[in-house]
Amino acid sequence: MYISNNINNKRINKVYLENIRSFIERMKYVLPEECLKNMYANIENVSIKQASKHASYSYYSCIDNKIRVINESNSLWHELLHLSSGRYDKTTLTECNGYRITKYSKFHLGVDLDIGMGLNEGYTQLLTERYFSDRKILPDYTLEKYVAETLENVVGREKMEKLYFNADLLGLIRELQKYISNREVINFLNTLDYMSNVLAYINQYKKENKAALRENIIAGCRNINHFLMKIEYTKNHSFSSSPIVKMTICGEIYDIESKEEINEYNKKLMMKSA
Repeated sequence: MYISNNINNKRINKVYLENIRSFIERMKYVLPEECLKNMYANIENVSIKQASKHASYSYYSCIDNKIRVINESNSLWHELLHLSSGRYDKTTLTECNGYRITKYSKFHLGVDLDIGMGLNEGYTQLLTERYFSDRKILPDYTLEKYVAETLENVVGREKMEKLYFNADLLGLIRELQKYISNREVINFLNTLDYMSNVLAYINQYKKENKAALRENIIAGCRNINHFLMKIEYTKNHSFSSSPIVKMTICGEIYDIESKEEINEYNKKLMMKSA
């Protein structure tokens, strides 16, 4: 078992050492041993340094096992959770990180598969705020976190965390298939990935391109609404989550779906199951 007091990794900037010790102790306290194996494996030789001055975001690279942060600690907790849920298979060139799977082509010349990014970021943010609320965590990934939290209410917190820390997206998909088809699950994950990418970079789009994206954003949110309502009703025969009615993006209000439209969709679900 890894003992946090013995951290002596020359690849870690000293400014982060105390926070890393705190992170390990917190994880050991709140999680069962079966959820800690990736953390123990990666923390031994991780490289953690401040990102270049031109970087706009922090990140964790599973392939290189390195974290780069844009400030001293606020984003470090989020990236350490990525570290604790990541593994890379050199034989198959496959990176499994929480609820994301990325399969690279030979010599890493491209990507053959990349799915689950949106859900992975949302659940990572949910766990960051859950376990490190005392560390002045900045809000982020609002849509993705809402989706992850809704799914956790369906799957169960203990199971959802176990699958995440063991980098088992396929296990989560099998769990969701108890209530909804595989095709619908894959479409949902791809939609959330698309939405996450659009929302992350929307400030970089020109005004006319933002206008063109408006319909895609609304359609994507509606699809996410319907997926979550369907899976929740299939399992519980009730609706407890609050679907997305409006979103504010770059100061502009997007009308996603009216309460009347949501109620109408709920009625259709109930009629189909009757």
